[in-house]
Amino acid sequence: MQTYTNIQAQGVKLSEMVFHLTEKFPKYGEKGLTEMLRKTSFKLVGNIEEGCGNPHSVEAMHFFKRSIGEINKLREHIRRAKECGCMGMVGFELVLLNVERFEQSLAAYAAYHKRKLSV
Repeated sequence: MQTYTNIQAQGVKLSEMVFHLTEKFPKYGEKGLTEMLRKTSFKLVGNIEEGCGNPHSVEAMHFFKRSIGEINKLREHIRRAKECGCMGMVGFELVLLNVERFEQSLAAYAAYHKRKLSV
């Protein structure tokens, strides 16, 4: 079972990966793509931290759901970066793999948390 500190650490690692990948994006590429990727990854981590700050509350579920929404946005931004040529296939697959793993961990933790709340 994942703990909330593991979930937070995974989120931070994913955000750092996005930041490093976007450093290599062209300065004059698709408008705002770098900022959108970074902002979405930072929001994702922020929501995780808010939810995990008090993991035994109903509000935590709200933040976990918001995080899943940010994961979906991040996935779409990553696809756009690949389509416009800002990201190569290896970087694309690597970051998507990490997004998928993070999403699975977060979903499992949220389900565990939801069961604890309903008891």
